Amino acid sequence: MITSGISTATTQFKQWNELSEPRNHLDAPNLVNNTESLQLLPLPDVHIPDELFEGGNVKRVILTTKTMDTFFLLDKTMKVKKLADITCSLEIPKNLQTHEATHTWDFGENFPNEVEPLEDEEQRTFSLRFPIYLLEDQTLYVSIDENFLTVSPIFTAQISDVISKKLNRGHEIVILGCSDRIEDTKICTNNNCSLVPPEFVTGFLGSLMSDLTKTNDQLFTAAIFPSEGPQGFEKLSSTTVDSIIDFCSQLVSTDKSRYTEECYKRWKRNASSNGAQSGLYL
Repeated sequence: MITSGISTATTQFKQWNELSEPRNHLDAPNLVNNTESLQLLPLPDVHIPDELFEGGNVKRVILTTKTMDTFFLLDKTMKVKKLADITCSLEIPKNLQTHEATHTWDFGENFPNEVEPLEDEEQRTFSLRFPIYLLEDQTLYVSIDENFLTVSPIFTAQISDVISKKLNRGHEIVILGCSDRIEDTKICTNNNCSLVPPEFVTGFLGSLMSDLTKTNDQLFTAAIFPSEGPQGFEKLSSTTVDSIIDFCSQLVSTDKSRYTEECYKRWKRNASSNGAQSGLYL
């Protein structure tokens, strides 16, 4: 009789940061002196030139993230002109930061600053800038670089709040973006949303849709396309690119065949440079 023996072995996975995450916020290290307040730090100051949204110079406003630049900032086929910048600044007084660390690990190594601060004796200043472009047919194009490694969500949330208050019913508002929480293209307006739980949209796009709905029931159309990867590093499939081109071609006056060709060239070039087409990202 032949018998076979089966040996068992256990595998232990080592956590990537060599530190255990706090089980709840009460276990987190104290990084500020005022531990009893929910509003620990000031909010970012956002400046957008008022004249960009006033008068009859702009009929349509496209609000999106940097991922969509491939389909709009086409110098060879479209007239693109930079008008101004959205500027954001956040000043954190030194007295709001504790100097008596209650932990033995390097906070800067494990939780790096979202944006590089400018050191000052009295305070730390964080600054960001995002461009605003004028496209054909009196279209204003606002693109936010929503990189989760370099841009704190508090900045994009404040930008959304300021923009929503500057828009009015005279503007045709179009929101474009991607989400890895949906499987097909979703079209949403201030009165109707095709998202079905557990699908959802977060980040700058989610803030915009929420703020515009609350601000005098501002009319808007949002097109959210499926993607893979975290915010700022979205990977688009060829099927999704087809859907984006079909939708965005209605927003530009360029010949569709020429527009489609240029978009594919830009997408393939950008995808090859960051490895998105290979299906591997870190």
